[in-house]
Amino acid sequence: MSLDISVSGQNELFEKHLKEDKNERIIFSGAFGIGKTYFLENFFTPSQSDYLAIKLSPVNYSISSNEDIFKLIKYDILFELASKHGLTLEGEPVSWDVALGTLLPSRAASIIQSFLPLIPLLNKDMESIPVVLTALTSWVTIADGISKQKSAAAKETKVIDFGEQIAAMYNLESDYITTFLENSLTTLAQEKKAKYKVLIIDDLDRIDPEHIFRLFNIFSAHLDYHKISSNKFGFDRVIFVCDIHNIRNIFHSRYGTDTDFTGYIDKFFSKEIFFFNNEAEISNYVDHIIAGFNFEKDPGAYFQQRILQGRNYNEQGLLHIIFKELILSGGLKMRRLKESYANNFYIPSKILKVSSPESGTEDIPYRNLPALVTIEILSRILGGGFALSKAIKTAVKYKKSIEYQTANSRQTNWLVGMLLPVLDYSNHQFSVLYNPEIVYGYNHTSGIHIPYTITIANSHSHDRYYFAHTQPGTKGSLDFLFLLDLTVDSLLQQNILR
Repeated sequence: MSLDISVSGQNELFEKHLKEDKNERIIFSGAFGIGKTYFLENFFTPSQSDYLAIKLSPVNYSISSNEDIFKLIKYDILFELASKHGLTLEGEPVSWDVALGTLLPSRAASIIQSFLPLIPLLNKDMESIPVVLTALTSWVTIADGISKQKSAAAKETKVIDFGEQIAAMYNLESDYITTFLENSLTTLAQEKKAKYKVLIIDDLDRIDPEHIFRLFNIFSAHLDYHKISSNKFGFDRVIFVCDIHNIRNIFHSRYGTDTDFTGYIDKFFSKEIFFFNNEAEISNYVDHIIAGFNFEKDPGAYFQQRILQGRNYNEQGLLHIIFKELILSGGLKMRRLKESYANNFYIPSKILKVSSPESGTEDIPYRNLPALVTIEILSRILGGGFALSKAIKTAVKYKKSIEYQTANSRQTNWLVGMLLPVLDYSNHQFSVLYNPEIVYGYNHTSGIHIPYTITIANSHSHDRYYFAHTQPGTKGSLDFLFLLDLTVDSLLQQNILR
């Protein structure tokens, strides 16, 4: 089961930005894992007739020079044109003008030979390779025919020699492949009636820092050399996909904090950086996402009443409240949502050992602590306790939603009451089993003091859970997310959460 979330709001904003006049270069910025690739794949679908889009993901461009990266970019585009857009010359008549000005066919065989070893570096699906090889075979056949035309045209020898000199220097702007790509893109765009030829360079976040700026410099050299604003290969739009904050940090780490990053990066966007942020749209799908989780059948009622439901039937539960704030703050990314969607979740078969001088050792199952079960679920979704801790700390600092503010105001005692049995576990050690009248006090260095008692709710062992009642004398602001952050840190320190 896949997770499909509406991106209509971001679609409208990005399309307006993309179609702005003279907006030839765009930096598409968003935090790692926020769903940039997911969004762009949905935006540039085949049904989008306005765009002929070529997407490169140069995660394997780990080579030594600008020339090598330029060569890979050209072959990567060639691969995309053949595998995704059906570029082929098979059966098409080729004019003498094309033979001289575009194909330079005597180079075809060597170009194809040099292309094949580069395929593993292009980060392509294996099923696309046969399609490309078939296209290359057809090109060789036609190139042989053109070569025969060339050999019979002695009067054009000087022109041909000049063209072959250019073709031998693949790093120059007007070489065989570059010219061929420009003409092919124009032809395909006309056939598809596309208004914009778009090059997308994705996954810059995942490239070795050594190569990020090498790739940028390829495009910078083109602009500086020609003193023009038009893009390489004749693309109407070039989109660099990254987190601009990460790029800035890498730049300063490499070249020093005093080096002018703004002056360097501003040539790679024409208008302004497009900041992609779809947390608001994702947050509207929280109930749908949670409904997609598969909870084990036996404790279905327990999950509904203790994890999904709030204090009353018409209020949101622990999982919903935390989930939404993690999304809105950017702590929980689209990538993790997609990976965890429709997963099976269950109550951990773990116990807390409680020692008492009166009754010896008791076992407290996790299922008796709804907050602990919720934290375990979130830990699985985020990828571990430390990742969850980082996400919650981000949410604590972020502006809270109106829904959260309302819940934190109306359900304070209930929310805090769910947390305290876990948060202050090392202090109370569930002595309530033996003395239900005892009043504990949770204290924090921030000035928070919470007197409370612990009770066992529901007598049936299958639905039993522990709940804390706050008492008069509470001091400090009882912010649920802040206390949740302290709870997760405490669980990590005690190795209860990993």
